Amino acid sequence: MNIFKEKIESALKETGLAEKELISKLGYSKTEKAKRRYGELINDLNDPAGLLKKIEQVLSDPKGQIRKTYEKEKEKRSAERERKNREEFSPYLSVLTKRRVPEGITIFAFTNGIKRYLIVELPGSIFSLPEAEQRTIVRRKLRKHYTEFSGEIPQMGRITGYVYHNSFDTRIHLGIEGEVFDSVDYSRDSKKILNTIEIE
Repeated sequence: MNIFKEKIESALKETGLAEKELISKLGYSKTEKAKRRYGELINDLNDPAGLLKKIEQVLSDPKGQIRKTYEKEKEKRSAERERKNREEFSPYLSVLTKRRVPEGITIFAFTNGIKRYLIVELPGSIFSLPEAEQRTIVRRKLRKHYTEFSGEIPQMGRITGYVYHNSFDTRIHLGIEGEVFDSVDYSRDSKKILNTIEIE
């Protein structure tokens, strides 16, 4: 259920406007473009052109009820995405490099560079293993990746470290030998450095 879409439909009924009339008042010279932008806002909550403000003006919403409903729908979808991501989470290593942006970003994206070079998959069963075995697997995978690319990622430069995503909320920052720098909790209520032991 899209409560934002329902709110717009309700506001249209109250003002006596048809949807096509609303779209025609949004300031676009081309009807098809106006329809596309309107659809993106209503269905995807995508508003790069500030269309929501224009709709508020056309539908006379001085109390901001339309915007409040828009924000509420965004929050709901964000919570749904997070829930799904938590359910599907699997541990992995991400690679830190000298460059934060590839030299040829289009080619890098086209060749699936992120997954190919910057993500090291780990077995999903790692969670069920004793901590010592987890450390051994992480270090082995890390060193294998580093050796495979001779310490340098194409278009990204020298490998400077790794991040072990051991849960949805926590990240363990590692050196190129597997040594721990710190562990950070990224959950909503905590951004603290956690006590960790080194990857041996």
